Amino acid sequence: MGNVHQKMSDWKSALRFHQLDKQISEECGDVRGQARSLSNLGETYEAMEKADKAMECFEAFLRIASETGDCGLKTKAYGNLGKKED
Repeated sequence: MGNVHQKMSDWKSALRFHQLDKQISEECGDVRGQARSLSNLGETYEAMEKADKAMECFEAFLRIASETGDCGLKTKAYGNLGKKED
């Protein structure tokens, strides 16, 4: 739902759904879900031109990705951070 709202530029709803996703993932111990939700939150903040908030999310995403050792997650995390370095 968050991604759909993001595509419609409904930032408030997108953030609400991504934050709910993060909360549920944390409660369930779903580490990959937490990483995904942080990436989605960062991308939403980036679209809103809130670079500081986006970086916080992307850096938290990278920490989780590094802890899991999941190469796919780490690649996506570095890609997100690389977009902010341009």
